[in-house]
Amino acid sequence: MITVQQKNAAHVKNNHLTSTVLIKIVVYTFSLSIVLTTSLPRSAMIHLTAQSKRRLKPWRNILPMLSLFTWTLIATLPAHAVLTEHVIENTSETTIEEFNPAELQWRALAEQGDATAQYLLGNVYYTGNGAQRNYSEAVKWYQMSALQDYPDAQYGLGIAYNKGQGVKQSYIESAKWYLKAAKQGHPMAQIDLGVQHHEGQGVKRDYQLALTYFQTAAKENHREAQFNLGLMYLKGHAVKKSYDDAAQYWQMAAEQGHRDAQFALASLYLNGLGVEKNMKEAQKWYRSAASQGHQKAIRQLQALNK
Repeated sequence: MITVQQKNAAHVKNNHLTSTVLIKIVVYTFSLSIVLTTSLPRSAMIHLTAQSKRRLKPWRNILPMLSLFTWTLIATLPAHAVLTEHVIENTSETTIEEFNPAELQWRALAEQGDATAQYLLGNVYYTGNGAQRNYSEAVKWYQMSALQDYPDAQYGLGIAYNKGQGVKQSYIESAKWYLKAAKQGHPMAQIDLGVQHHEGQGVKRDYQLALTYFQTAAKENHREAQFNLGLMYLKGHAVKKSYDDAAQYWQMAAEQGHRDAQFALASLYLNGLGVEKNMKEAQKWYRSAASQGHQKAIRQLQALNK
């Protein structure tokens, strides 16, 4: 319940206050309905896993009731309520500009210990989508959700430690949380944990383990994992060096729009490595990468067109 504290109560009647409270409930309920029927923002590589989506289903099932509740409340409002709402808000300490439905809709549930709501509230603060960006606050809610074994929150916490956002940077901690999420099948956690094993960040360098994590995520057709596998075959890390296999994985990733894979694949076609030399295909993939702002691809196209 949102309480409107009046600066000048003498100018606002009791029935106005009642209307304001009802309007707040309507706005809250309506905003919750809107968010639950739309896609969540794709935030900083944070993705809902299948398990997380299943946890959201109960909320989607109550939307018809929420909608009915919303319109029932609207029907009970006095005729003057909507007209006076802006006047009431403008005389209060809480302005319309400060009212953030995206933050409020998850906070009540998050404070009651709901892991999904805690993760989503953390996302609000991490992305700044619905509230002012606040990494420390994001980490706080990710931590609560992660401790309840919520994989997306564990991955989000891993990112925070990896980048030093809201916490002191620590590859050891990021690897710890990536591992928890990876064990639950989180593809991005598997990929990022694979990268840390490949680079020896916070964990012992282990190409074989990195390969395993990349392969696991690639089975889910994840383009980043496919690109990384291409690099493993190009360099011969934990596998026999193979341009053919590198081309195969880069082709998969390139077709999904991965610009680095598009550039790498173009280079193979340009030089006839792992594929038959084909200038037309090389230019095609350079253009695809360049259209996404890949600077090396842009320069390569300029050189080829001279």
